Amino acid sequence: MDGARAKALATAEINQPRQSLFSLVQRIPRQQQRPRFSGRCFHYTPQSYWQLNKGTIVIGGTIGICCAVFAGNWWAKSRMDNLHDPSANVFIRENTVCSLENVRAGRWWVMFTSAFQHNDFIHLGFNMITLWSFGPLVVSAFGVPAFLAIYATSQAVCAAAFLGWQVRKEEVERWSVGRRWGDNGRQQQKWLGWLYPKTDVDPGTRYFGSVGASGALSGLIAAWACFAPRSRVAILFVPMLAYKEMVAFVAGSLICMEGGYFPWIAHEAHLGGTVGGILSYYALVRPWIRRIR
Repeated sequence: MDGARAKALATAEINQPRQSLFSLVQRIPRQQQRPRFSGRCFHYTPQSYWQLNKGTIVIGGTIGICCAVFAGNWWAKSRMDNLHDPSANVFIRENTVCSLENVRAGRWWVMFTSAFQHNDFIHLGFNMITLWSFGPLVVSAFGVPAFLAIYATSQAVCAAAFLGWQVRKEEVERWSVGRRWGDNGRQQQKWLGWLYPKTDVDPGTRYFGSVGASGALSGLIAAWACFAPRSRVAILFVPMLAYKEMVAFVAGSLICMEGGYFPWIAHEAHLGGTVGGILSYYALVRPWIRRIR
């Protein structure tokens, strides 16, 4: 009798379906993850619909928020131009632009809300295409909580890097006032441009606010490159190995910072987002994956 019972338990254990990382995220039984067939139609339960479409729901919701904030910004600008009423534009600038002015005024939440604001249609389009093509993969592999943790951490480190770089620009500007650059000074500024920001940039573009989701997207790409470095991803329709994508992105940002190329792009924010993605993966996601395996 004991032998038959042991055999039955072993058979039940063998036939029990293996739980993958995809199903362990929400701790939902496998029979609830699939639509229930009744007659000629499939009937989805709320759990099964969420489990099968959570990547599309989360990424689509993020894209919807970004588009709504961009539409509000466009409306505020048109209201200021047509009705000469800058109140809406000032409210958006004070609450969705990551700048030293806002942070020093106590509006620290701009470090996160700036990820939903964009400058123009091209900026919005590039970021949203990247998020739509790459985001569902991260959500399906890591789950929604891990995705949100990586996204928020990368955005926070991205904003901190941008603000720190702006403070460094202010220090260099104050230090260089009234000084004459000799040969040694020009050589130092040339080879240490990543430590000493260029002081010959147009004053109108020297200090500005940072907006956009590119820093958080950099963190997502870096986290995925740490998780599956040999996987092939297509960022902006360019297929490449994940680790090569991250290395090329970091190298390009460093070159642009050292040479002063594309000064209207916050390259330091992209690097900060990459560092945030790596830290969030090794500090949060990797221990969690090892614990559930």
